[in-house]
Amino acid sequence: MNDFASAGFALKSREMECPTHGTQTEFFAGGVWRGCVACNQAIIKAENKARQAQVLAERAIAFDKRIGLPDAFAQQTIATFIPSNQKQAAVLARLTDYVANDLRDPHTAKNIILLGPTGGGKTHLATAILREQAAAYRLARYITSAQVVTSIRDTWSKKDTSESSVFVELAHEDLLLIDEVGQRDSGENAQEILSQLIDMRYKRAPTIITTNLTQEQLKKHLGDRAFDRLAENLILINCDWGSYRQAQAAKNREVF
Repeated sequence: MNDFASAGFALKSREMECPTHGTQTEFFAGGVWRGCVACNQAIIKAENKARQAQVLAERAIAFDKRIGLPDAFAQQTIATFIPSNQKQAAVLARLTDYVANDLRDPHTAKNIILLGPTGGGKTHLATAILREQAAAYRLARYITSAQVVTSIRDTWSKKDTSESSVFVELAHEDLLLIDEVGQRDSGENAQEILSQLIDMRYKRAPTIITTNLTQEQLKKHLGDRAFDRLAENLILINCDWGSYRQAQAAKNREVF
């Protein structure tokens, strides 16, 4: 039954030959013959599909923006990380599986710590996971360790923002990336702030940490309690494969 008839309208109709659908019913409405019913339904279906695609695309852009990624990593994905050795390939395979399977349940998904010197691709991998999370319309957030500390300290002199509101917002992200732990995040109450955030996320949702510190240095920096809570359910990745950034740059370098 067509849309007009189902709505209770009494319409004139006739048979017609459609080049695509063969013999079809055509209805007279609004002073004109409306053409093949099957063609009209296909057009409506295509328009609805296009509208749905537009809504999903706009939603994906909104989730992508919400992450707060720095420009340098805004377009990085799992696919754009090109492994150059077996260890990188193994890490990439595990993180691909992590995105596809582990993150389906944030309460059981493992935390991730990426250790290693500057240029190893730690932030590339971490932000790629965040973008995959946003693509699934789940809450994800990027923030540096220094920004965590600063945002809490800033509330101490503000009346319109409370310390607890900042903690709660970060604690309720389905996936939180704390980048550059150990860089510009020291000083008064810094360890206490980071420890409290990790404590609030404990068994609630996974946290990804990137750092240039060694494992022992990171444990000292965060404190035993925070590190132990991360380590209870953890993927620890030592990005000790040299500079990924320099290796990729060498492929694009013009030498004369």
